[in-house]
Amino acid sequence: MKGGDATGVQTYLAQQGYAVASIVYRGLEDGIYSDAVADAKSAIRFLRAHASEYGYDAANVAVWGQSAGGWLAAMVGTTNGVKKFDKGANLDQSSDVQAVVDEYGLSDLTKVAADFDEAAQKEHRTVTITEAQFVNGKNSGKTIADDPAAAKAVNGGGLRR
Repeated sequence: MKGGDATGVQTYLAQQGYAVASIVYRGLEDGIYSDAVADAKSAIRFLRAHASEYGYDAANVAVWGQSAGGWLAAMVGTTNGVKKFDKGANLDQSSDVQAVVDEYGLSDLTKVAADFDEAAQKEHRTVTITEAQFVNGKNSGKTIADDPAAAKAVNGGGLRR
């Protein structure tokens, strides 16, 4: 398997009898972190709603992702039961998952570049850096530290069920 290419793992899992689906979710160009989580949970509900049509077991759902996808998989798992992310179709289906594989996903967006040199750390405290825009919105004018509650939420903390 080539670096960053999940095709080999997906093929292996399918050959072992697991159903495999790859989803598209909104990222920085289209929204903020909560939109990405809502999109992933919507995909899970869709898959559960259509399980009998496609012939797989909807009772046990696992999510897996690398890097940003790893962060998303972790957020999907840690938000089991959090209804604020359940938007869109198939709301009669659960978006909860039974397993998560987070392969090198970020766990604290406020700590990106914390162990880098001072120049890199300074860059990551600006309004134009990716993690600040993903938390607050592309044109919010806020750094990652400007809204502690949003930063805590994007790290999976402070989410109410």
